[in-house]
Amino acid sequence: MNRLGYRCFSGCVKLETIHFNSLLEISSEGFTNCTKLVNLNNSFQTVTSLGNICFQNCTSITNLHFPNAGLSNLNGSLGMFQGMSSLVSLFAPNLTLVPNGNNGGGMFANCINLENVTLTSLNFIPVNFVLNCTKLTSLNLPNAVSGNLFNAFANTPLLETLYTPQLNTLITNSYRAFYLSGVKNIDFSKINNLSILANDIFENTTRLLTLDIRSCTTSIGTDASVNNNVFRLIKTGVTIIANAAQQNINLGQPEPDLLNAISTRGATVIYV
Repeated sequence: MNRLGYRCFSGCVKLETIHFNSLLEISSEGFTNCTKLVNLNNSFQTVTSLGNICFQNCTSITNLHFPNAGLSNLNGSLGMFQGMSSLVSLFAPNLTLVPNGNNGGGMFANCINLENVTLTSLNFIPVNFVLNCTKLTSLNLPNAVSGNLFNAFANTPLLETLYTPQLNTLITNSYRAFYLSGVKNIDFSKINNLSILANDIFENTTRLLTLDIRSCTTSIGTDASVNNNVFRLIKTGVTIIANAAQQNINLGQPEPDLLNAISTRGATVIYV
């Protein structure tokens, strides 16, 4: 067998062990809700394609290795590993996504024990990407060039290191992208379509040290004349690099969100 069809083992709540030698494709919902599945016997070494919510709520699996899994199709990647509450490590160095809207949404949402992720080819950061991954400490995404950051890194208090050196495009809004995240340094300097920052995007980033939002050329938050809680409860003393346009955007006065960051959080703002 080289292909598992739609919902092949979905809901098999007593399934504990599998063994495949040449499996290439896991279709949508292939193992969804297989809550006792734990013995994988290297069955996924040859897999090249992963389907929609294929491992959602497989709550006993601790490690997944997909050395050959590549492009996930447009509608075949939502919540692939969502709710895998025992998952500690995932290795998929060749996995990529079609960068479109909500594709890939919730990929690791609620993987509360996730610690290690290898996705070095991932090109698109999806909505709710690592939402509620409370044990994750670092993410290396060297080839991520675009993303829909809505809640993407929310409630990741230990996530101190986020490496996205190629990120240049944001799709739709990034509301609460870093809410309750532990990220220390955020660099949006290369984003070429950033005009308005979403409300609450950096709220409660209590470990943040530096933030580069020079690409934001109009409003920080949805309204350039009021405080939109973009920097609410960020760590005190943050250094913010902002676009010079923000210095007099509000009838000759600085952007209110930046003023609030200075007055309530002791931020240092550098205009470039």
